[in-house]
Amino acid sequence: MLMRASLLLLFVAGVGADDTPRNLFDGKSLAGWGYKNGPKFDGKAASDDARFSAKDGILTVHAGTGQKQLHTTEAFGNDFELALEFRAEKNADSGIYIRGPQLQCRDYPVAGPYKNLKNYKPQDWNSIVVKVTGTTAHCTCNGEVLEAALKVPASGPIGVEADRGVMEYRNIKITTQPAKKNPDDQYVLGPESQEQAGVPKGTLKEFDMKTSKTFPGMERKWAIYIPAQYDGKTPASLMVFQDGMGYASRNGAWRVPVVFDNLIHKKNMPVTVAVFINPGDKTLAPGAVKPKRPDGRPAGASNRSMEYDTLSDKYATFLIDEILPEVKKHAIISDKPEDRAIGGASSGGICAFNVAWERPDQFRKVFTTIGSFTNIRGGGKYPEIVKAAEKKPIRVFQQDGAADLDNQFGNWPAANKAMAAALTEKGYDHKFVFGEGAHNSKHGGALLPEAMVWLWR
Repeated sequence: MLMRASLLLLFVAGVGADDTPRNLFDGKSLAGWGYKNGPKFDGKAASDDARFSAKDGILTVHAGTGQKQLHTTEAFGNDFELALEFRAEKNADSGIYIRGPQLQCRDYPVAGPYKNLKNYKPQDWNSIVVKVTGTTAHCTCNGEVLEAALKVPASGPIGVEADRGVMEYRNIKITTQPAKKNPDDQYVLGPESQEQAGVPKGTLKEFDMKTSKTFPGMERKWAIYIPAQYDGKTPASLMVFQDGMGYASRNGAWRVPVVFDNLIHKKNMPVTVAVFINPGDKTLAPGAVKPKRPDGRPAGASNRSMEYDTLSDKYATFLIDEILPEVKKHAIISDKPEDRAIGGASSGGICAFNVAWERPDQFRKVFTTIGSFTNIRGGGKYPEIVKAAEKKPIRVFQQDGAADLDNQFGNWPAANKAMAAALTEKGYDHKFVFGEGAHNSKHGGALLPEAMVWLWR
């Protein structure tokens, strides 16, 4: 039966979406099934080693030497519900492979983990239902829960195991769901994020900061964009971006230099110097290798959360006392706080707000996307802090999406809504764009030109 379950699962995900249950086992052959990296059994009523056979509507798993796994020849990823019936001879043991992980299917009273099922019928027909949503499978036997949340890969084949004794499967039916649309697919970069003929390009210079008085032992990369219209005499406006190097590329998700080129050229925003700053990371010893995440990607900057998520004026002090003096070596920037903006995403988003909140004498414009106004380091307190404090002279463009994070630190959509409500209640110059996206730069990147025009109006 487990075999059938596996087979069914595979077909479910692979065939087109359909709200009507359909048979996945033809009752007379093993078409669409085979051994992993081994023979396939299309058109055959039994496997070559006779461990699996099809006859009279029943898929039978036979006793034999060693374990065998029968897999579908396709891999599947859509959500689905698999329903089937199985009958196990006394002491029989098998299993269903759901995109890889195994769900035990056996004469359950023999051994755990499901030996105490109340509704199981020994040596009689029993029903198994497996509902897969995303990467989670909910599995029941005769209505009793076997696994409430079995983790499975996003895609993969389905299989059944031949281990001990005889197992029979019948009425293998599957109901598939259409592939879910990615809510972020609707957010695309518009014309202001594309290089345009006749628009002069600003220049970008990159630097390494090897030490910091505010954050000792931390080094970081940073860069400065100087627009083509800067004349070297007139103080320019300023905008600072956290996680900065991700914003500095001309062909990335944000493309700040391109957006600034276009908007400054059209006079939709003032001549503005952009500063891109990465979070601090510990200086590596000679020959040391930067740590990696479990998936192999480089580990994040070690001081990012401390710098960005902490509710204090420490990061603002770092910008004002250490970064801005370096910026002024390359451009004359305005000292007026209304000529200065700051932006970021996620923890960089709450950081941007925090800088303006703590030092409105230096920064009065904020661009925050998917902001982490959650309880990473106390950010969930901000709505109440805003409502309790005297209104400050800052302007805020805020974005979040319905599919943003929900984890041990809080719910990002709810936190951003609470923050937006607090700003509205206090009468701030504030715009909140709430979309359908997840925790990424897609919506924020698409909104960047609109946000700049609104902030600098």
